Amino acid sequence: MNTSALEFPSEFDWPHAPLANGGTTDLSIVPGPDEGRLEWACLREFREGWYGITSGSRRVGFGMRWDVEVFPFVWYWQCWGGEPDYPWWGRHYNCALEPWTSRPDGLDNAMANGTSRVLDGNATVETRLIAVAYDGRERIDGIDADGEVY
Repeated sequence: MNTSALEFPSEFDWPHAPLANGGTTDLSIVPGPDEGRLEWACLREFREGWYGITSGSRRVGFGMRWDVEVFPFVWYWQCWGGEPDYPWWGRHYNCALEPWTSRPDGLDNAMANGTSRVLDGNATVETRLIAVAYDGRERIDGIDADGEVY
């Protein structure tokens, strides 16, 4: 059963993602577990590579910073009580934001759409991911290259 309400794939200006049946939804707002949705969105065209997920009421959060030259895409999947079948049976409530080197819809599609990364034999790629936990804030405006939250 598909519990996603989003039109996928689609392009949109953050945070207003198009719904399959018309209209939009604000992906920056975390709904309650009774939503019963499982969503996937591909985010791209970042000015800077960072995100923060903050509980405004608890004033705590988690954030990450990355190099957008290495990871120009972010796979944003959310399960708000969705996925009614095995193995979760509608009991999990979480989201993930995963930096990716290509559009996260399979290697064959990434090769076809020109977003797959190709490395020569014995080549390496070095990068840095910075993960931070923070408190005392209702929202953040960024994470710098040293991991400082502002």
